[in-house]
Amino acid sequence: MQASHPGGASPPSPLRNPDFRAVLSITFVVMLGFGIIAPVLPLYARSFDVSYAAVGLLISGFGLVRLLSQPPGGLLVDRWGERRVAVLGVLIVGVSSAAAGAAPNYPLLLLFRCAGGVGSAWFISSMYSYVLTLVDRSAAGRALSMYQASFTAGITMGPVAGGVIARIWGLRAPFFAYGIFCALSAIIAFRRMRRVDKRPAPEVSGGWLGSWRGLPTSRAYVLALAANLALWWTIFGSRITLMPLFSAERLGRSEAWIGAVITASAVASLLVLPHAGRVADRSRIGVLVAGMLSTAVLTAVLGFLDDVTMFVAAFTVLGALQSYARVPVVALVADVVDETNRGRAVALHQMAGDLGGIIGPVVAGVLASGAGFGAAFAVMAVPAALVALPAAWARVPRRRSAGTGLPLPEQP
Repeated sequence: MQASHPGGASPPSPLRNPDFRAVLSITFVVMLGFGIIAPVLPLYARSFDVSYAAVGLLISGFGLVRLLSQPPGGLLVDRWGERRVAVLGVLIVGVSSAAAGAAPNYPLLLLFRCAGGVGSAWFISSMYSYVLTLVDRSAAGRALSMYQASFTAGITMGPVAGGVIARIWGLRAPFFAYGIFCALSAIIAFRRMRRVDKRPAPEVSGGWLGSWRGLPTSRAYVLALAANLALWWTIFGSRITLMPLFSAERLGRSEAWIGAVITASAVASLLVLPHAGRVADRSRIGVLVAGMLSTAVLTAVLGFLDDVTMFVAAFTVLGALQSYARVPVVALVADVVDETNRGRAVALHQMAGDLGGIIGPVVAGVLASGAGFGAAFAVMAVPAALVALPAAWARVPRRRSAGTGLPLPEQP
């Protein structure tokens, strides 16, 4: 069913909404800072003479704290509103990042990095909830792809700067730069995010557990949870953990080179996001299956590519193909949430991704140490394939989600 507009006119672009533009600018600045530390985080951990497994623990610990922080973050959003939680969350990330850059040893680095997971959970959940109140139903593909692009644009520009900063001022400097970007994002969020009037949550019995009743139970939502777990297992395990280590220790490349390759992959992702948004509106499942299967295949072969040119080409293409998995995963959630369960549904969806981000890097680090990079990359591809194969036969009906503010996907 297609949303109607006066005179049959095309729906207005989401960019005409100043609140939506604020979301994009805030998210871009935060992800720019995240991109700055992406190419140096594993190498910074290794500078404390720790194992690959400890590197994986650093990344997984961040994800574990994010996972545990999602439920209270969702409740805070309901009580305080998106703007306050977003500002608080990004400030926590900034302070913890600066502290990590000043850490004198690995245990304190682990502690400060994990503390950032609290702020990350609160910031992302509040921004995601905020977006669901803003975008027009009839422009779903464009709106979601723009929101994803704000992440990708920051990640695209950040790694090169992070690699250069690390080369000139050392591995600690990018963490201080990230703190500065977070402070800037907090100012933008405080000044430009409007307060959204939230409908009181329905009364439920059962205390804390009771507050999580009423979540979507459709096949679309369950598939979205599984796909998000698999996707972030792959991204955190292969892209963030294994790629910098493989490039530095197998290919003999510098921090600046690693940052440039990560940027090339992010550029490829950014370029295809508009198309991913359009085709995901026509076939959620078809695009999801294609994106997950292609992601699995390319991830599995990365660890066997000793030729630098082949590795760069494969990693860049992988970045583009992952966009075709990311957009439908978010869109499936948009199809099923409503005003009564938006915050909880968003939090649980984020928790599924965090769980993948916890398990993937630890498994990747252990396998890289014990079985080599080839086996580690191959195992990182398994969850994506396991989700894609049964999803290919899934029949997921789409329905209108009252009160979310989301656009309704247009049918072919």
